[in-house]
Amino acid sequence: MINSIKTTISAITIVTLLSGCLDFEELRVNPNDPSSVAPSLLLTEVLPRPSGAWGSTFEYAQYCLFVHADSRTLDYDAYEWTQPGFSYGRLRNISKMESEAEKVNAPAYLALAKFLKAYTFIEMARRHGDIPMSETLMAEEGVFEPVYDTQKQVFVRSLNLLNEANADLANLIQNSPGLTVDGDVYFNGDLKQWQKIINAYTLRILITLSAKEEDTDLKVKERFAAIVNNPAQYPLLEGLEDNMQLTHKDEDGFRYSLNPNNASTIDGKVLGKTYVEMLKKYEDPRLFKVADPTPASLEADPDAASKFESYIGVDISKNNTDLINQKSAGNVSKPNNARYVNHKGEPSIFLGYVEQELTIAEAIHRGWFNGDAKMHFDNGVKASMKFYGVGEADIAAYLSGWAAYKTGEEGLVQLLEQKYIAYSQNSGWEAFFTQRRTGIPSFDVSVENSRSGQIPVRWRYPHSESQYNKTNLTEALNRQFGGPVDDVLNPLWHLQ
Repeated sequence: MINSIKTTISAITIVTLLSGCLDFEELRVNPNDPSSVAPSLLLTEVLPRPSGAWGSTFEYAQYCLFVHADSRTLDYDAYEWTQPGFSYGRLRNISKMESEAEKVNAPAYLALAKFLKAYTFIEMARRHGDIPMSETLMAEEGVFEPVYDTQKQVFVRSLNLLNEANADLANLIQNSPGLTVDGDVYFNGDLKQWQKIINAYTLRILITLSAKEEDTDLKVKERFAAIVNNPAQYPLLEGLEDNMQLTHKDEDGFRYSLNPNNASTIDGKVLGKTYVEMLKKYEDPRLFKVADPTPASLEADPDAASKFESYIGVDISKNNTDLINQKSAGNVSKPNNARYVNHKGEPSIFLGYVEQELTIAEAIHRGWFNGDAKMHFDNGVKASMKFYGVGEADIAAYLSGWAAYKTGEEGLVQLLEQKYIAYSQNSGWEAFFTQRRTGIPSFDVSVENSRSGQIPVRWRYPHSESQYNKTNLTEALNRQFGGPVDDVLNPLWHLQ
């Protein structure tokens, strides 16, 4: 017993002596609660992801709808969306990525952080209007109720961040050849590819600001022309291979949304009239790639699959009962079973070459700078049709016939309709945002719409803002909309 006590005392003495040699800060670190994390892990977390194909984003843009006899998602055709929160979590992670990158001297992450911050602020502003920017994430400085920056301030600062991100990456590419970043799920860390994406995204935002093309602070036309006319300084996407996209596979978390595991979704998903009728208007062979003919037409004609009249989309303006009856009677087209109903589907695009080329064509068409609008228009349409597997001969016939590039107002409508066709199941909210900006295409309005036949143009501010930042929220509402009412029909500054 005495020996055991002596042994215990000796052990305690040794531990005490050893601990006296250790720094107190080392002893207080909990290994199960790390205070630092690799910037690569944070990059993976904060990178934006494409919207799920055939989901709500594309129902709001009237490409498709979920119609089922037992349950139908009424929110989408009535545009009854909720109040999303501000992206403070993403911004905190971006800030943490910056601090961790500084610790390990990894400047490429700092350049990407500028793009990610600009993207995050812009997307909030495009949805809500004025938002907190200059005073976000300043709780340590005692700022718990950040002021709201105007949309104009957000866009100017964000465009400057995007320009800086491009310049920073250019310097890194030149001075550190072969440098990559870990944690990149899109391009395996290739900085040149990220430089292209940042510039293509900048073009997306500049065309978003088409209503402000004469604003001397934004310099929309000048910024756009500078990017397109200086490829050495501002490299852009060169083909479909440069797309920012995710490829699906038969693994948890990576399966395509329309796969055999989602039987009810497959059964209820149908094509929308807006999309189908536009493809039929142009006698567009992409229709045969994205849709199946109606069951009724197949029953009546074995060659129905090759005939445009065999494809019908649901009319969103009809009531629930009418849509269910139309589907039950076999008079509506569903997504192409061979192409979509599997685990892999097609790649989900966040930002791609097709959009870039049609955006450049639109800017030239609007007279922002001199250039070959037809060339960029043809580039975009060809690439979209190749993405769907349309043959070269059919593409050539299409671009020399129904879809031949036109000038003037007729040509602008045609260009925007081609952009709408190309946006199907990719590029997130861009189809909806483009329609909101231009009115092309004309959207149907459901009889279940509770806003006198009007489609929302914005999202309401997060409920938490009225609880914890009410003074600044009220000031922002009054400044933008002439009163404190937070309504989804309030006009946004950048669209006026």
